[in-house]
Amino acid sequence: MGVGTGSLSGQISSFYKAMWMDLPAAATSRLLGGPEKELRSAGWQAYDSWVALANEATNRLYANRTFADFSARVFEATLRWQQAAGQLMGPTMAAAPQSPELPPAEYVVPAPMASGLTRPAGRPAKRRSRRTATQNPADTAQNRETDRAATG
Repeated sequence: MGVGTGSLSGQISSFYKAMWMDLPAAATSRLLGGPEKELRSAGWQAYDSWVALANEATNRLYANRTFADFSARVFEATLRWQQAAGQLMGPTMAAAPQSPELPPAEYVVPAPMASGLTRPAGRPAKRRSRRTATQNPADTAQNRETDRAATG
């Protein structure tokens, strides 16, 4: 297909016809007991017309010299950044430990409360264990123990 005005308008009309006329007609026919082959054919026709339209639009876009030069510069810059990042990460990853160990126990800090706020001294927690419809009774007992440990 050439980069002419008739070519793009032809692709648009072909897509419109396939998508908004042929495909709905074939789907209606299939719902009323028509052959599946007709619907499948209309679906492929709509797909092919969409691909042809996208191809023609892309060809016309890249036929514009300014856009083609701009996109070429963007691609080249992206590849240069990718190459530079690869060169920097190669030695960095080689120097990094492959399997870092866990910190010693004396460096582990207890996790803060779920809300992230501390409770004023002398005030008991208002939260109590709640049993949901799907919760196992054993989980409820564990929640109670957890609540006691948090308030104690």
